Amino acid sequence: MSDTATTTPLQRVTLQLGQIRVNENNVRQNLSLDEKFLKSIAANGVKVPVVVLPLDNDTHAYELKMGHRRYFAARATKETEEEQDAIEVPAYVLDPSLREAGEDFIDQLIENDDAYRQGLTELEQADALFGAVGAGMKQTRVAELTGRSRTKVSRAVRTAKTVGERTRSVLTKAGTYDLDLEVLGVLGEFDDDGDAVDRLLEAHRAGRFEFQVQWERDDREEQQARATVRPQLQEAGVRLAEDSDTLPPTAELLAELDGPGGEPMSAEAHAACPGHVATWAENPREPGEVDYFCTDPDHFGHRPPQEDEPETDGDRDVPRPRRQRRPSRRSRRASTPRRATRPTAPPRKPGWRG
Repeated sequence: MSDTATTTPLQRVTLQLGQIRVNENNVRQNLSLDEKFLKSIAANGVKVPVVVLPLDNDTHAYELKMGHRRYFAARATKETEEEQDAIEVPAYVLDPSLREAGEDFIDQLIENDDAYRQGLTELEQADALFGAVGAGMKQTRVAELTGRSRTKVSRAVRTAKTVGERTRSVLTKAGTYDLDLEVLGVLGEFDDDGDAVDRLLEAHRAGRFEFQVQWERDDREEQQARATVRPQLQEAGVRLAEDSDTLPPTAELLAELDGPGGEPMSAEAHAACPGHVATWAENPREPGEVDYFCTDPDHFGHRPPQEDEPETDGDRDVPRPRRQRRPSRRSRRASTPRRATRPTAPPRKPGWRG
């Protein structure tokens, strides 16, 4: 059992709960001893010192001034009153001579008013969990001590590790502190792309975050696939038009042209044509997909005849109807909706689609 506090303004001691009397003037009506808080006290004990004042009539007794939730949560960890009274907690002892009338109530107001208290943000909590793991504590132990699930601890640690300084500075500058762990995890996923982070934050403010996340993931997958396909096209000697708008108006998809035997023209059959060119598919079925074109099928002799040989119907010739020329890709583009998302299959090598 500890000695009586000295007359210094504030003294830290260790007290047993049996030495502490509850303040009858405490205005708190609801202690809000939720399961998470109780589990934390049970696992860690009382970490933040309570504040007490010595009682005049007993040199070994103190009145509780601040920390009622901690006091009752600590008692809830034991079954019998004897066990509860023996629990030790850290405490700051006030000097009665420096107190003025009514100060107890002002202390309660300041200590518990939300205007004077600020909890850690999700990212700050993740940093704390990451710091504990980085210091050598096992994630299972971190989960036990903090009342969190092992999955949530793992996710928080991963988030704190991936959200870099650039993203953190953007969040600080924008005053964005209310992001949950799921959103922070996505920002960490794109931490190496500052423009993507900016777009995601703007989408979060506008209420379209999930759509933007899918767009960013699709776009990243597409760009990664294109980085793989480009050298394959180069090795195969295929010219690549990065922007289909650079194709001449006469360009046509090979699939809309006839091959040597009347079948749809394939990329392999057309490879030797001077007008052979590839461009990124407008509506890809998978990332990195390309379409193959002939820049001028009429000039290079790939346009099917406009009129076939006449058919014979008895004694008279009946000409076949003219074969209609298909509209160019540019004219079709205006009426063809672009896909919002793409499947996630890995890209194939170029040349598979005519």
